[in-house]
Amino acid sequence: GQHRVLMVLARRERCTMQELAAALDVAPPTVTGMVKRLLAQGYVERVHDEEDWRNVWVRLTPEGREAITRFHRERVAALQTRMEQLSEDDRARLREAIPALERLLELAREEHGRTKGGR
Repeated sequence: GQHRVLMVLARRERCTMQELAAALDVAPPTVTGMVKRLLAQGYVERVHDEEDWRNVWVRLTPEGREAITRFHRERVAALQTRMEQLSEDDRARLREAIPALERLLELAREEHGRTKGGR
């Protein structure tokens, strides 16, 4: 959950709480809890809009960006360790499957975009 918030903010630079809830497809109270935990960890900050102080933006802090980088490094290292346990034949089959897997991800993104837009 919290990692997803960080990833949305990394892509969008800043969001309102309502925008975050919509992007994550969760209820606003759920996002409020996530953001409170991330605030306590120093990964995000709340900033008032300079033109309209009623609007509050949530954005990543440098610590939040570093947390994303650390998380990705750890995931890559764990995957590399698992890949090394496979035979060369298995690794070759996985390499051959990558284009099909990329296409599946592309289709999933397109479908998700249609369902989000169709609400």
